[in-house]
Amino acid sequence: MQKLLLIILCWVWSVQAIAQPNITKAEYYIDSDPGFGSGTDIPVAAGINVVDQSFAVALGAVPVGLHAVFIRSKNAVGSWSVTNPLFFYRQTATGSAPNITKAEYYFDNDPGFGLATNITLTAGTNIQDLNFNPAIVSLPVGLHVLSVRSRDANGSWSLTNQLLFFKKTSITSAPNITKAEYYLDNDPGFGFATAIPLTAGVDVQDLGFAPAIQNLAIGLHVLNLRSSNALVNWSVTNQLLFYKTPPAPGGITAIEYFYDSEPGFGQGIPVAINETTNLPDYLVPVNITGLTVGPHKMFLRSRSSNGWSITNIFPFDVNTAAATPFININSITNKENCTWSQFRISFHATGNYLPNNTFTVQLSDSSGDFISPINIGQVTAQQSSIVSCQLPAHLVSSRAYRLRVVSSNTAVIGVASLDSVNIHDRPELGNDTTVFIVCAGETLNLLPLYNTSGLFSNWSTATPTQAGAGSHTLIVTNIYGCRDTALATVKQDVAFWTGIMSSDWHLAANWSTLKIPTAKTHVIIPGNAINNCEIVNAEAFAASVQLRSAGNIALRNNHTLVIIANCNPLPTGL
Repeated sequence: MQKLLLIILCWVWSVQAIAQPNITKAEYYIDSDPGFGSGTDIPVAAGINVVDQSFAVALGAVPVGLHAVFIRSKNAVGSWSVTNPLFFYRQTATGSAPNITKAEYYFDNDPGFGLATNITLTAGTNIQDLNFNPAIVSLPVGLHVLSVRSRDANGSWSLTNQLLFFKKTSITSAPNITKAEYYLDNDPGFGFATAIPLTAGVDVQDLGFAPAIQNLAIGLHVLNLRSSNALVNWSVTNQLLFYKTPPAPGGITAIEYFYDSEPGFGQGIPVAINETTNLPDYLVPVNITGLTVGPHKMFLRSRSSNGWSITNIFPFDVNTAAATPFININSITNKENCTWSQFRISFHATGNYLPNNTFTVQLSDSSGDFISPINIGQVTAQQSSIVSCQLPAHLVSSRAYRLRVVSSNTAVIGVASLDSVNIHDRPELGNDTTVFIVCAGETLNLLPLYNTSGLFSNWSTATPTQAGAGSHTLIVTNIYGCRDTALATVKQDVAFWTGIMSSDWHLAANWSTLKIPTAKTHVIIPGNAINNCEIVNAEAFAASVQLRSAGNIALRNNHTLVIIANCNPLPTGL
């Protein structure tokens, strides 16, 4: 009887609430599913991880041809794994295979069995990768067929394998391979398949590339490869059979659990998480208050972009009943935070709460005490929920902060979080600022604008000591990774005269900038102002003055207007 030896590699992920149940059973079937539990049994030793398990597949009744063997396992609580397939080809059934004792080849015309050119070999049941050099010296230039066959110790000959080849005119050196291409399933024609980047050479072995299989349907496909040399001679097209499996599940976005009875998908007790592809050893402090003494079951499942996972079942016993109401925090999405940061928590509340009840998340002081707690988030609800939290702007850096949830109606003070929350104060640069250059093309040094002592700083411009006009961002980070940003805008100061209040140059309300011009201000006096501009009470300064059509300035009481700069061009004020 022929048998196929397989190795099973089993893996399991889960959110660790309590110990995983043992894998207690494994089975396989060939081609057609007889139903869960009705496959051929695979002996396994019970355990949470069954790896490198060998077993023999009985192939006695399997016909010659392509088949698939399917493998799955079941744990102690009755949950089955995904069914894993493996394709294989069943050859003609024989007893013990005789040794292959002879091989021979010939070109074009068959001289008869045993009369072709001998190929030296070592007798054995398998002579794969046997190398020999066919003598093509006397062959004429042109198309030929190389035929190869073998014979076993019983005198039985194999099929004659044939390879078509072209003998070219002798050349001194092999031409470089200059092009390679691949296609999937259907041949678009030589030179029209997808190009494979390569460096021209006489040998391009071990050339790596990534075929684009994104748009292929799930199922069996053929990858085809070929190359062309500098003389535009194409190689034989090599083929590789492969199976495209369904896409892996997307990231885990939600987790929930419940006790004893099914509330419906999405209606369980929520567990706040950040989206991830794996949550090994994730500790969830569950709340069992209100459960009766005796056996119970906890159900746990997660959701990804592809839907909900299998619901895992964990039996447990309650030895002593605990009273409600009771509130505990079962998850905190970020336990390492900077001030101003946002994160989410989930809590498990038992007991009865009225419709106008509010659950409030409170933050302790830096020692973990709730003498003067800070409210950082709340939700109006009657059941366990997820709450978005916002830390205040400044707190003492500490690794001992705790959280708790309190309710308003019924009034309950929840227990402090099992885990502490690490909070680090964030650096503060201060407000964004605007600095003025006088003439276009001038630069200035941004470094003195902000105090970055003790911080890692990075300006958006490569030359902060010679920054030109524009907006420049400063990002600073402290040793805890907390950061702050500030925007420094460099531009020319341009002020339009409006005369909206009076004719007095020295009244800020008469200018579009709502400030009196300085020696860095480019002044523009239009002709349609409500009041004409007059310098009456003091000396006036400006970088430049532009009088638009019908615009004018009057100097009174022997006061002067001092123009400081000589810029070309002048700003238009647009």
